[in-house]
Amino acid sequence: MNITKRKSAESALFESNERYRELAEGSLQGILVHRDLKPLYANDALGTIFNYQSVDQVLKLDSTLDLVHEDDKDMIRDRAFRRASRETLDPLVEYKGLTADGRMNWVESMSRLVRWDGGDAILSTFMDITDRKRAESALLESEERYRFLTEDSLHGIVVHRNHKILYANNTLSQMFGYGAVDEVLGLNSIGDLGYGEEKKRIEGRARKRGTGNPISERSEFRGVKADGTLIWFETSGKTIQWDGADAIQAIVLDITERKKLEEHLLKAQRIEAIGNLTGGVAHDFNNIMAVMNGNAELLEDHLGENEDAKVLVSEIKKAVDRGSSLTNRLLAFSRQQTLSPATTNVSKLIGGLEDLLRRTIGETVILDVERAPELWYARIDSHQFENALVNLALNARDAMVGGGTLTINSTNAVLDNAYAEHRSDVTPGEYVKVTVSDTGVGIPADIHEKVFEPFFTTKGIGEGSGLGLSMVYGFVKQSNGHIAIHSEVDRGTTFELYLPRSKHSPADDKPDNPANLERGVGRILLVEDNEGVKRMAARTLRDHGFNVVEASDGPEALNCLETDAPFDLLFTDIVLPGGMNGLEIADAAKRIQPGIKVLCTSGYAERTKLTDSTLGPSPAVLNKPYRRAELLEKVFAQIEVNIN
Repeated sequence: MNITKRKSAESALFESNERYRELAEGSLQGILVHRDLKPLYANDALGTIFNYQSVDQVLKLDSTLDLVHEDDKDMIRDRAFRRASRETLDPLVEYKGLTADGRMNWVESMSRLVRWDGGDAILSTFMDITDRKRAESALLESEERYRFLTEDSLHGIVVHRNHKILYANNTLSQMFGYGAVDEVLGLNSIGDLGYGEEKKRIEGRARKRGTGNPISERSEFRGVKADGTLIWFETSGKTIQWDGADAIQAIVLDITERKKLEEHLLKAQRIEAIGNLTGGVAHDFNNIMAVMNGNAELLEDHLGENEDAKVLVSEIKKAVDRGSSLTNRLLAFSRQQTLSPATTNVSKLIGGLEDLLRRTIGETVILDVERAPELWYARIDSHQFENALVNLALNARDAMVGGGTLTINSTNAVLDNAYAEHRSDVTPGEYVKVTVSDTGVGIPADIHEKVFEPFFTTKGIGEGSGLGLSMVYGFVKQSNGHIAIHSEVDRGTTFELYLPRSKHSPADDKPDNPANLERGVGRILLVEDNEGVKRMAARTLRDHGFNVVEASDGPEALNCLETDAPFDLLFTDIVLPGGMNGLEIADAAKRIQPGIKVLCTSGYAERTKLTDSTLGPSPAVLNKPYRRAELLEKVFAQIEVNIN
């Protein structure tokens, strides 16, 4: 009976051992039993994991550490000894293995103490996790690359879901003036980056993209920085996966400077459009007034002692003067007035105006003039500069109702590329800077850009035409200069005029004194398309002894030059029909008759650059409308006659 029980127990033990062996041999996990780092048992799966041809090769290893990469041998040896001493350890460990052919692989091992052949041993199971570790490494590398690209990006990057910001890079944080990214992540909504009603637009756009609805690729928004400063930004977004769910990634670009340039460009285009309109109107108006003025003067010569009629003619001439002043201001704004630029001592010019300015601004305003001792010369029309300075003084006086201080300062200035790159209408270079400051009521920021527009005024009805600052603006721009305004309500206003420096001395521009010849002698070719102006000018010249031949356009004038007797003077309008302007006629006249003198006239001259002809840098010009005396003075000077 005892033998039977023993045999039965042995049989049961054998069957149990066989079952465990079959389980071990059929397992997909590698199994290794070892004691004191000596292998006691290994299954086929273990050999496969470590690339051994047979289990026997594993069992012949000197140490189980031969299955461990050099980087992790110390760690595995330490764990084996600690586990053998029954120290409690985390059963699971990942480490670098070493295959039979010397390659490194990654394994995951779980170990525990067991009884084996009457003694303690360590049973370890293994899984090859090389592919998983490679995937994790690739993912980590990808995340690192993404983090590197986003953190070092010149553009702001933000990820959000349901309006909640999940990620923002440093560029975005700095763009909106936050000290740290965490401050951006702490915002209640992505819309908090927008200013005012823009918050709803931003959230609406995010909501639309989140639902898959198509939206425009780029959008512009008005934003607000942490300190309340307003900016413009442009965004483009797409849907991405973030933490296992859809989210929106937006690329954000600060376009504040671009918007400023666009605003400057729009302002310049608007002013150019107004200038073209006003210039055209003023040109036609000048022709009308030239006829009115000329005929009024001719009529005056025939009135004899009729004093009542002379008073009426005088009123006509005064009205023409007022109209002429108005058109000259319009032409100044549109940069189509005819300037006579010369090298000018601006400091001396301002000094000569002090008495006039003091009388203009009145006793309640203190005038403080500060002139740099070594001020550069400027190439400007001195008469128009004086007009501009008086206009600014009048504007300042009206802004200081209860009195104040008007300061005029002149100094040398250099505008560099850094200054010019943010202002499309500025050329870097050397300038004479004239600053006119008052302590008046100031100008609201929202109308700074409008103050130079014609007829814009904040004064009451009848208190101003709104053309003073327009004239100043036009003069400065036509002189190739720059004008800037700085003003705050109740803090006063400052205008800065930058006038191009001239490296010549004023003496260089003085013309030679003409020789004096006998008055009233000479042949004049008069070219004018306006019949009224032509008739008036021709009669005036004939009345003073000149032989006048008339032409209405370029071809007719050329025919006269080629077929008629030589002329002493060509007196031509600049803007003409027929395909040739006055300067082109003058060039042709110089070739046909080299000794001929030229006098030009125009209501405006921007469309035909005087300096582009062969007439020299400062051709003689008579502005319309002109008086008979002005016409005769110019003609006498050109054909060199005695005007006594």
